[in-house]
Amino acid sequence: MKKLLLPALICCGLSYAAFGGPIEDANAKYNAGDFASAKVMYENACKSGIMRGCFSLGALYENGEGVRQDYTRARELYEKSCDAGVQIACVNLGYMYANHEGVKEDFAKAVSLYKKACDEGENLGCFNLGDLYAKGYGVPRDYAKANELYKKTCKEGLAIGCLYLGTAFYEGQGMTKDVKVAKEYFGKACDLGDQDGCDNYKNLNEQGI
Repeated sequence: MKKLLLPALICCGLSYAAFGGPIEDANAKYNAGDFASAKVMYENACKSGIMRGCFSLGALYENGEGVRQDYTRARELYEKSCDAGVQIACVNLGYMYANHEGVKEDFAKAVSLYKKACDEGENLGCFNLGDLYAKGYGVPRDYAKANELYKKTCKEGLAIGCLYLGTAFYEGQGMTKDVKVAKEYFGKACDLGDQDGCDNYKNLNEQGI
């Protein structure tokens, strides 16, 4: 759930360019900072049965962008779009349950939602599920399973997955400690735009690793 640095979990907010179609103009308004106009357009899309519009509207309510922050309304919209197959909505909904946002904290529910999203190919769902395995929240702690999920997301281009896998190699968490391999994954994270990966790679480089 995207409140980053070295987050426990990542939420995504809006995935602008990926949606296109009838809500393309709404995404452009959002990217330009015109949240009020984006809200109206997402709302109209949602009313027309475009579930990605419902998801995006939910994200506005969760973050209080262009509307008064309303976790209950966000949850309702995420549930609607998640049930309709918008997997990124399942991730955001899982984040709400994992972080007590307008709902009772429920890691088991978060696990279920992240797994649903992951099984349908949503990388953020896989990463967040891995992080719950690493921490033992809602599932028995299993570093091997966590690392497997981090590796999957890294391979598919999620920078934070590479960062966490590098950290696992660096710390020997669920695997044999290997700082050279850790450096490789920090480098991959950096190449994908993660500043923490760049900093870690630089630090190891300066140590002659």
